[in-house]
Amino acid sequence: MRTILSITTAGRMRQFSPISDFQVPISGTVEEIPIAGVINTCGGDRFFLFADVDRFVPPQYLVTADSFEEAYEAFLDAKGKRLDEASCDDMRAEYGNDVGDWPEVQYIDGGDLVHSGGVQGSEVEFRS
Repeated sequence: MRTILSITTAGRMRQFSPISDFQVPISGTVEEIPIAGVINTCGGDRFFLFADVDRFVPPQYLVTADSFEEAYEAFLDAKGKRLDEASCDDMRAEYGNDVGDWPEVQYIDGGDLVHSGGVQGSEVEFRS
């Protein structure tokens, strides 16, 4: 199911279906959400809404791309939570040295490791 957005005069988006379980509106109502920013590193003619749902109302980003996978990668590159050395040491101690065995962790462009467990996204379309 696609999320449907429209822009309000205050520069906020009206969201007709939620990106995360934390923002489920009452049935039949419309929820206004702020868009924290736009990620346009891929170009593309499709729109996706992404958030890292690590808190009750996470910042949401509009990403342009040609596919969901491309948008997901662009979001992680731009806004993914990088793992610091202490976090990496903790992961090594618990799961071993092979990063492939670490849960919800992946490499991004530039070789950094990010935590990707809370990332959720949905394709969106705009309607007035």
